[in-house]
Amino acid sequence: MLGSHYPTKLLIIDDGPDVRKLLRIIQGGTDLVCTATPDTVLASKIAVCDPPHLILMDTALRTGDGLLLLDWLCANMHTKDIPIIVATAQTTPGFDAWVHAKNSVKVLQKPCAKDVLLDLLQQVLEKQVRISGAS
Repeated sequence: MLGSHYPTKLLIIDDGPDVRKLLRIIQGGTDLVCTATPDTVLASKIAVCDPPHLILMDTALRTGDGLLLLDWLCANMHTKDIPIIVATAQTTPGFDAWVHAKNSVKVLQKPCAKDVLLDLLQQVLEKQVRISGAS
């Protein structure tokens, strides 16, 4: 969790040109350990073999399989409990509802302000800690 004593792992799945900038924004002044990849196959392997605390992903990947990856992550027994934030420029009517039906945590419209992104990451991670602590 942001501000905790232990690093929090964040997996970013995005092929946009601003991913490096996003990494600098997220990691600056936080204890987040970020791994970024545009590759959905590699992302699925990372999510299973070294599960992150949170996934931040775009579904509009050049490979065209971002939506398939989201479905897979939400259905796979090893990854289904990892919170997901879908960061997208998608404005198709009903998209937000479709994502929420897949148990994604939140849809974040791109571009977004640094403070909005960091606040959302904090909220999702705090919620995850409360849920994990209640188990």
